Amino acid sequence: MSVASSHCVSVRNVAAPDDDPQDFYDEIKDLQRELLMLLPEHVHDLRSALALAVTDQGARATVQRLGHRLNGTAATVRLEAIGDVGRAIERFCHGRARWTTADVARVQGAVDALDGWSHEALEAGTVDQTALTQDPRVKALTEAS
Repeated sequence: MSVASSHCVSVRNVAAPDDDPQDFYDEIKDLQRELLMLLPEHVHDLRSALALAVTDQGARATVQRLGHRLNGTAATVRLEAIGDVGRAIERFCHGRARWTTADVARVQGAVDALDGWSHEALEAGTVDQTALTQDPRVKALTEAS
């Protein structure tokens, strides 16, 4: 899949909270699982763009756009920790005309943390959002943003 490819979590008729609350939360859980299953593609696209980010303005713009997309998609399915990583990536990219290898490494660290965290969440069948937001690699990116 190319760096510029589009990723979406499937959209369904999610029950409104006023309907049966359990149905609503079950739908949210299903959508969260779908996003977690799609994260390896997001991570792949981020890594592909990061590989070119030191020398390619288009790659840096792609990294920023992918961070923005992660932020929005995660907010939709109540996975705020993923959104925090996406927002940190987007903010880090904003206004940086040139990147150093240290800049790439900082973003790559947060992407690696996201990748490992998502695999653990899928294996465990549970989401510990604090573990991702407290990961030192994510914190380093957040603090630099």
